[in-house]
Amino acid sequence: MNLTPVASHVKPVNVDTITLPWSNDYIDVYTKDVVTGVEIVLGRIEKDYFLSDIKPRLQVGKLESKDLRKLVKDKLHALNGNIHGNVDIFQNFILETGMIIDDVNIEKFALSLSSNKQTSFSQLLSDSFNVSKSLIETSSYFKEVVISEPTSRALHARVGAGELFIGFFSNGLKPKTGDIAIENHKIEIKGDSGVLLTNQQLINNKNFKKSRSYIFEKHDVDKNDTEAIDLITDLVIKITANDSKVNEIKDQLKQFISTNLHILLNERGKSKPSWVKLIGCSQLLVYQKIEKFNTLIVFNKNTTRGIKAAIINMNNTNLNDLFKTVTDYNIYFQIQYSRGGHKIKYK
Repeated sequence: MNLTPVASHVKPVNVDTITLPWSNDYIDVYTKDVVTGVEIVLGRIEKDYFLSDIKPRLQVGKLESKDLRKLVKDKLHALNGNIHGNVDIFQNFILETGMIIDDVNIEKFALSLSSNKQTSFSQLLSDSFNVSKSLIETSSYFKEVVISEPTSRALHARVGAGELFIGFFSNGLKPKTGDIAIENHKIEIKGDSGVLLTNQQLINNKNFKKSRSYIFEKHDVDKNDTEAIDLITDLVIKITANDSKVNEIKDQLKQFISTNLHILLNERGKSKPSWVKLIGCSQLLVYQKIEKFNTLIVFNKNTTRGIKAAIINMNNTNLNDLFKTVTDYNIYFQIQYSRGGHKIKYK
């Protein structure tokens, strides 16, 4: 039976123009068979609950459900993401939160991605689309929206986890290279253990550790030890990239090592956090120069609420500033040897 909700005995529900027939503190809810015209009383709803929870959802974007579905399909199609259950996931999330998808809110969301910050995806949505943060976080579809992705691994320009989410709510598109582009602004998105620069002929684990041990053995902590500075610079380059772009960061890498030589030479135990962070930041800089993205977003889908995210503006950034930002934001790297790209994580 095809039923349409009605708020009186003659008209479908239209919360903008119909005075709902509440009696005292309740609203009578009806449905109507559009073929026979037979009305069925479903029951009563508390007026306060209707006004606070149900009415906003009936007003989603001033769109009928079929129009909303078309909007969702079109936006996902533009991102190569109209596959399997993604349309249902995004549509249900919008309906469940009462989010209004219009140009003003979309522009606010896009602008929120341009500056350095630690935030959460729920906070970004809340600030941009004027929806309660707690309502977003408690939505049964929120996490699915964030991590949704096409399942076909062979799909050209495949969109990964987080990319559909960012692209959908910012009107971004999938470029030929990179993750998401909002007009000329390119965004790189990394989820849990995202990989940076791949397919590089890097020094292997054994030779890297052998070279570093030699530096520790031959050089004590001394800010004027130019030989140690040169050796560490060359070693970091070997574990960063074999692309010609690595030469573009050599001078600032050498300057950073000169300034922080005492820290690097003091890390002689098993854990060497400054070494790992320096190598990760160096590869990230080279990666940015190759892919030419403007913003990096790193997120952690395993956080219990909100889904934490760090946004870094990569325009004109240098190694020293990037190292500081990564430290402040608790971003970590995992070194991969030989041909692997280093992994980046946000905790």
